[in-house]
Amino acid sequence: MSEDPFADIWTAAIKRYEADTKMSITDTSHGLAGVLTADQLLEAINDKQMKFKNYRSRGGKIRMVLKPVLAVIGLIVDAASEGVANAFPLGAAVFTAVRYLLGAARNVSSRYDSIIDLFSRLQNCLDRCRIYLEGVISADLKKRLVEILACILSSLGLVTKYIQKGRLKLFIQTLVSKEDNVSDALQRLDSLTKDESLVVQAETHQVAQHTLQEVGNAGKKVVEKLEKVQVNLELEGCFEWLSPPDPYINYNAAQEKLYNHTSGQWLLHDLQFSAWKQEKQSSLWLHGIPGSGKSVLCSTIVSTLLQEYKSKSSCAVAFFYFDFKDPSKQVFRGLLASLLGQLSSQNHNAFSVLKQLYVEHNYGHRQPSLLSLETALGNILKLFEAAYIILDALDECLEYERQRYLFPFMENLILDAEYPVHLFTISRNQIDIRACLETKVTHVMNMDKAYISKDIGLHLSTVFDKDRFFSNLCDDIKLKIRRVLLQRSNGMFLWIDCQLGELRKCKTTADIEEALHDMPQTLEATYERILQNIDARHSGKLCYMLRWIAFSVCPITEKELKTAFDIYFNNSTDVKKKSKFLNNSSLLEICSSLIVVYNGAIQFCHLSFQEYITSDNIKQGPLACYHVDAHTSHMIISEVCLASLSTLH
Repeated sequence: MSEDPFADIWTAAIKRYEADTKMSITDTSHGLAGVLTADQLLEAINDKQMKFKNYRSRGGKIRMVLKPVLAVIGLIVDAASEGVANAFPLGAAVFTAVRYLLGAARNVSSRYDSIIDLFSRLQNCLDRCRIYLEGVISADLKKRLVEILACILSSLGLVTKYIQKGRLKLFIQTLVSKEDNVSDALQRLDSLTKDESLVVQAETHQVAQHTLQEVGNAGKKVVEKLEKVQVNLELEGCFEWLSPPDPYINYNAAQEKLYNHTSGQWLLHDLQFSAWKQEKQSSLWLHGIPGSGKSVLCSTIVSTLLQEYKSKSSCAVAFFYFDFKDPSKQVFRGLLASLLGQLSSQNHNAFSVLKQLYVEHNYGHRQPSLLSLETALGNILKLFEAAYIILDALDECLEYERQRYLFPFMENLILDAEYPVHLFTISRNQIDIRACLETKVTHVMNMDKAYISKDIGLHLSTVFDKDRFFSNLCDDIKLKIRRVLLQRSNGMFLWIDCQLGELRKCKTTADIEEALHDMPQTLEATYERILQNIDARHSGKLCYMLRWIAFSVCPITEKELKTAFDIYFNNSTDVKKKSKFLNNSSLLEICSSLIVVYNGAIQFCHLSFQEYITSDNIKQGPLACYHVDAHTSHMIISEVCLASLSTLH
């Protein structure tokens, strides 16, 4: 007995077959080299047998019963072959026996009928085997499969033997007889495939395999989800540590001002902008006058780039809005933190750099230096093939921060070839910014008034169509408003919006005519006109509100402003101070063109208005009551805050 019982079973089956058929299976297998599948075997048989008339009449039915049997035999061979590696190949032996059996029929129709009968019975037995031919096969199952193949080979050998001896009639008569050798072989095959323990074992095996596979897949998904959750938690921890200002607040606010989404398309089609996008390393400075819609145009650029590069993992887009209304967006640290946060969320390796920085700073228990933040940002930028960075309102960064940190940082990005950066900067044409950028950037663009006028025209068309007040005006009045505003706008969206706000207050067509005739020419003159039209009785309260908006450490909310008013005015013994107005909203409506509420925070419409009320120009004129200075404002704000704290006790 050899050490391989599977091989012994198969070798014994080969010997029985050769004894029954009086032929060597090795010699007979010549001509089947390369025949590996049931279809290939059927094709080889067909080529040999088509010359026989009786085969041609029964060939279709023969192939119909042969194919499913051979298919299952193929599955059994695949599952059991490893156990008989040192014996004659299972598949080759069975295929040889089938072809030899068909050859022995020799154009005798009754023999073909018997072969059809044989394979029909084999199919009934073998169909039971399919259930346990999926998944990993145990040793016991593999032994049973070898025994099944051995029994099949024995059956083929016996039928071939009877055909060769001309005992076909006897075979047909005794095919189901218990005494016949062929019948014995078929009954043994039936028993092998019906074995209850085998079926139970196979079904259990199949269920176990299916369960293991489902558990494995579920486990893999759980691990993937846990890993993703872990990364998100780590990223969240790093973000909390960085505390980056959210540039999407400014982006969304600018997008909401975009009445017509075709505005700004002139820039996207400009040759310099196209060159800036396509060059390996590039920089562009776009400058314009106050109120010309630079931030709205910036949001259009950001939106376009985010859409264009969102699916390209090798590219990144990050942006930042310097903002006079938010102290965290007026300093260099805020810029670095925001860029680090945005870029690290777009690339796993970039996040690894940020995580390492977090770990090096005692897992977020120490604040990073500007140098460490800048170094980490540089390392992250090198991971991308291209990084598009858009910086808006450089002039709203504090002057000291610009000179000390921002300008050297931008020069480094522009001039250092190791950074694959496309830097887009937007600002007013201020002397210090021009001195830093004009000769160093690869492209300089001035916001062309002709293009801006087209955008203003689109803006007005949308306002006249959607705004309830203007849409109800007759076409002649709308046409006149459009003509006057376009003639006098001087490329300033903000000036347009201020005039539209004042026109909405008109009650009659005559009021509109008068407002158009006396319309101020500049932004400063517009601010002056709006303040002059405010009832003098509200000047003290309005000035108080202006102080809070201009000099509070963070943007003040409507609720906070109401509390500040209650403390400063309603608790006062001064009768003039104590005079009340209806509510915050009524005061905000009085100067709605100058003050806006966004996300609950009260803000000036534009930096230029804050510059106006803090300038010496207003201090010397008839509107001096609206002048606000830092020292007095901080004193008043401090008094109110202390009074508020005292109420807690």
